[in-house]
Amino acid sequence: MRAAVPAPIRAGLAAADRLHERLFVAGYTRVQERSEAAGMRGIRRALVADAHGRVLEVGAGTGLNVEHYGAGVDELLLVEPAPAMREALVAATDGRSSAPAVRVLDGTGEALPAADGSVDTVVGTFVLCSVDDPAAVLHEVARVLRPGGRYLGLEHVRADTRLGAGAQDAVAPAWRFAVRGCRCNQDAVAVVGASPLEVEAVDRFAGPRQPWPVRPGVRIAARRP
Repeated sequence: MRAAVPAPIRAGLAAADRLHERLFVAGYTRVQERSEAAGMRGIRRALVADAHGRVLEVGAGTGLNVEHYGAGVDELLLVEPAPAMREALVAATDGRSSAPAVRVLDGTGEALPAADGSVDTVVGTFVLCSVDDPAAVLHEVARVLRPGGRYLGLEHVRADTRLGAGAQDAVAPAWRFAVRGCRCNQDAVAVVGASPLEVEAVDRFAGPRQPWPVRPGVRIAARRP
């Protein structure tokens, strides 16, 4: 039987994890500002242009997609489990007066706070690479989508060259620790293809001014049958 971890050690580990998260959010924000200005903003805009009706965004992060949702969106539910990310998300959306109506929700991809078949579109940007169980998240996505509803995603993806994929494999353990669980070498297309969703379209891109392990990217559109 494994010995219980003493309370002071648990508290210290929790405090270290909170500090790590805040440092990551600060660094992530700086990196994303450069990437957004270099072209990622347009990639996000093109992705969410197809979102409509009641939309749930899983792993909404700091809210970089919010400005791109258009008139076809009736309600926007933003789910973000990380406290520091959620604080930034609330700050980014607080006092927003333009449509659509926005709600920030605490929740996880493995247990989305929405009823079965209650959502028209689910959006996820760079989420499947960092969740503990991507398959479970996609089952939840399929559960909350109405029949015919769509999943729209941007993901980091395994490089399509032996050299690139080998380099990703080499740095993957350190990268996963430093970047809060991100799997830079995951085959996101295969993960979605093995889910209850039907893949409709896959478009590869190079993330503008992204760190090289996560520069290979893919835009995925899938549908709940």
